[in-house]
Amino acid sequence: EVLQHQTYKPTCTMAAIITALTAEDRADLQTALDNPTATATGIVKALARRGHKVRDQTVARHRRGACSCG
Repeated sequence: EVLQHQTYKPTCTMAAIITALTAEDRADLQTALDNPTATATGIVKALARRGHKVRDQTVARHRRGACSCG
């Protein structure tokens, strides 16, 4: 039997948070992510108020498309 090699691709923390949000919160988050004047730290604080723990570096990486979302 031949074993197939499967590549492990970690889930982006931001993608996991986005899927857990309500439609309204998801739209608000996307607006913030698309707004260059909204800081990653500000987004982190807003998500923390909704019970989601994430670091500003994670938000910045997701914004740049350097996360596993691509």
